[in-house]
Amino acid sequence: MKLVFLQNYFIFLSKIYQPEKGVAMGSPVSSTNTKTFLQYFKDKHIKHILDAKNIMLYVCCVNDIVIIYDSEKIHSDLITTSMNQIHKDTKLNPTHEDNGQIYFLDLLLIQKTPKIEINIF
Repeated sequence: MKLVFLQNYFIFLSKIYQPEKGVAMGSPVSSTNTKTFLQYFKDKHIKHILDAKNIMLYVCCVNDIVIIYDSEKIHSDLITTSMNQIHKDTKLNPTHEDNGQIYFLDLLLIQKTPKIEINIF
């Protein structure tokens, strides 16, 4: 993996660049690297929160994450602060539900207690 990072170049507007960190988008290894990091991230830092039932659902698709939590047990600011302290190069930028609805990728998630309805956006 270190060799891949050291020989990581891309061309933009006829100029050759080498990223300071990470892998260029579109690189064949970028999705594998992302999946590996996010699985480690979940196992190391999120699993204990899931086990404590403070977060009821944690789903990620590449680098998009949806978190459903019990607001009576944990506050969204605590989740954001905790996650942003885990790694210097990751930052959680939350989008909160509005009128019991939130968009995630091409889906509209609608809170219909005790379930969630899913519509295509």
